[in-house]
Amino acid sequence: MWKNARPIETAPHDTAQERPFLLWCAEQGGWQTGVWCKGRWMDSITLKNPLAPTHWMETPSDPPMSILQEGKRESLVLGKRLDAFRDRACTRKRPSGESFSILG
Repeated sequence: MWKNARPIETAPHDTAQERPFLLWCAEQGGWQTGVWCKGRWMDSITLKNPLAPTHWMETPSDPPMSILQEGKRESLVLGKRLDAFRDRACTRKRPSGESFSILG
């Protein structure tokens, strides 16, 4: 478990905001995102699954925009490299010399 995790008894129970938290739920397999809703901890995605957390942490803040923009550039370059690799790896030649894709 992370060293910044706090006992669940100390978690805010502000139902007006339904602010998500990282919750340590051993019964559910580890860290889950959840909110305090209608007197109990529920998963923050569907609000249908009750959680049994023992510890909590604040959710991480969003990364700065500059990091997001850099990530987009890296994803674009990586995507182009993967496309080029796929094109080379999935292209075959017929006996006639004509190229075709094995992907269809």
